Amino acid sequence: MSGSFSQTIILTVGLAFLAAGCQPVQNQPLELRAPVAPEDAPDLSEYEVETLPVLPENTVTDTAANPDAPEPSSIVTLVQVITPIPEPAQPPLPAPPPQLEPASLVGRLPDQLYRQLGEPDYTRQEAKTEIWQYRLARCVVNFILSDDGKGKLVTSWVGRHRVLGLAYDHEACIRDLAERDQL
Repeated sequence: MSGSFSQTIILTVGLAFLAAGCQPVQNQPLELRAPVAPEDAPDLSEYEVETLPVLPENTVTDTAANPDAPEPSSIVTLVQVITPIPEPAQPPLPAPPPQLEPASLVGRLPDQLYRQLGEPDYTRQEAKTEIWQYRLARCVVNFILSDDGKGKLVTSWVGRHRVLGLAYDHEACIRDLAERDQL
């Protein structure tokens, strides 16, 4: 249906231009209508209509009435131009919340862990193993530091909900851990 509508518009515009060369140009808006049934009318809600300025009468010369008059320097075009309405700009996506994965801290020296997360909220020593506990808003993370004879390193971690017995939410915990991150 849109192809037939487009062809009708092109034909109408062409005939209007042809007719404009044979008759005196009038300073009135040109209205183009295609024979379209109301139910077949195209949806033009995504288009806007821009009205172009109409030339003043003294700039158009009627060459049929005055054959000695100079040729007009411009041709009067359609008075209205239909252009698509631009799509609204999409707002930029918000930056993802900062995250710090506890597993990324495995293999660190104690002083590196201390610089990154600060003073642990609780520590416990058991033989050659030390536990540093960080109590965060929604979880508790225990980092296990073991001494293999060459010095202590973070060898593993354990996370749990802040309240014993409630389900651990890892995504919330890595966001909480990132808030504590000092680097």
